Amino acid sequence: MLSKLSFGIFSFEPVDSQTYHSFETFFIMNSCQRFSNKTLPWRGTKFETIFSAESLLKRLANAPTLEHQQRPKDLTTEATFMIFLFFIFVGLSAIGTSITVFEYFQRDRTKRKSSTNGNIPKKVVSSERKKTLKVSSDEANYMRFKSYLKCFCLLTNGRKLLSTASMENHFECIYGIRFLSILCVILGHVTQSYSITARYNEEMKMYFTTWLAQIVGNIYFVVDVFFVLSGFLNTYSILQDYHRSNGNISWINFYVIRFLRLTPGYMMILGLQATLFTHTGSGPLWPTFDTDPSCRENWWMNLLYINNFQSVYEQCMAWTWYIAADMQLFLLSPLFIIPLIR
Repeated sequence: MLSKLSFGIFSFEPVDSQTYHSFETFFIMNSCQRFSNKTLPWRGTKFETIFSAESLLKRLANAPTLEHQQRPKDLTTEATFMIFLFFIFVGLSAIGTSITVFEYFQRDRTKRKSSTNGNIPKKVVSSERKKTLKVSSDEANYMRFKSYLKCFCLLTNGRKLLSTASMENHFECIYGIRFLSILCVILGHVTQSYSITARYNEEMKMYFTTWLAQIVGNIYFVVDVFFVLSGFLNTYSILQDYHRSNGNISWINFYVIRFLRLTPGYMMILGLQATLFTHTGSGPLWPTFDTDPSCRENWWMNLLYINNFQSVYEQCMAWTWYIAADMQLFLLSPLFIIPLIR
């Protein structure tokens, strides 16, 4: 028999252990910290959403006419800037993809010419090699710039993302662990959302009296799996670099490369979420702000990966706490790994 079950930010406890006729729902949060000091619009933060959902749903259910919350019509300066930045990346992707396609057909045409002309004399080949060795600095800069544009190629990146080929020094079992772990995270969040919007405790009775509820109700601990995998891969990478460079690791490059890998895409998503999300739909429960107020004030904390030190009620994209925590552990990791190596 379940006497008490903790689930997310709620705790469900049967009043009668024999019949399970009803459940008592209460918050396990400190009531003095329930709301932030600032009054944020609907869906300003994740927890503002949770605490506002019940009253909003009741109001809509009892209203004689359905209130339809319209999305903002006028684009803000921030939204216009993000649209401009988005189209820059779209243009770079189009240019990079065009270069790749052009080189593919150019290479194919060169092969056909060489096959029709037969064997090329050795003198011609040697002269061509000499010409390629005498590449001017302008041509070298042009080739470098072209290779940079090709980084945005949709075909090349899509092929790499969808590739299932085995790679050297890759731990293939980790892919399976990641897949199963992310499924558990999704299951936990979906179940939490359903429990928040349930109208009566009776709707949840059948679920919370099963042994599966014990697993799903505590499934958030599966996030620790990602910390373990990140630490394992980071340690393995440092060990390889340490032995390859005979202990002379460039720690500046170590940190800069990590920052450049995560930050551009992270900031792009943050900007789109903060400025353009409310323009993508409408409805009775749709956000009323034009730019997310928590992101407008605190976006720089996400940029510095310290947003997890902020109150959860005022975090910009509260679910990105993991990225900040993982980055902080990455910064501290050499202090523990290098002494173990030596």
